[in-house]
Amino acid sequence: MSTNNIQSNKNIYTLATISEALECTSVPGVITLRLDTTIKVRTSEWRDCLLEIGESCAVKWIIHNSNKQPTDITAEEAKDSDIKMCFSQEYSCHHAGTYESKAAMRKNKCSALFHVRGFFKTPEWCEITLTKDHTEHTPGDVHEDMCTLPLAKKYLNELSQ
Repeated sequence: MSTNNIQSNKNIYTLATISEALECTSVPGVITLRLDTTIKVRTSEWRDCLLEIGESCAVKWIIHNSNKQPTDITAEEAKDSDIKMCFSQEYSCHHAGTYESKAAMRKNKCSALFHVRGFFKTPEWCEITLTKDHTEHTPGDVHEDMCTLPLAKKYLNELSQ
């Protein structure tokens, strides 16, 4: 399920090889999934790969939307009914939404979106795509991230030194 600008990588990644699908960012020690590139991961490992990508990219992905087909449907029944996807989940960056700062409630405006899709015709792997890039913050930037940590002021001061 590719759209106009989305590139597809032919490799099928596992938890052990997922870092090969990521690239360096401007923040030392932080890597990212290239925008609009679809990668394939083993279906049995997609959740672990999602966690590894999040940790490597200094982002916590929060489920935003989920669409799952009935689990008792077979691949043949899906084909006969013209159902292609067995599941689709959309995740937002943890900087999308609101948080409570020292002063007041604040709204983050990051529009980053991460999609995971599974298809009946290829049950051995799922597709993962970063479809919108981060805005209003740089993942992994310590000073930006500390502003949103739910810690007491004294601990934030200690961490910032």
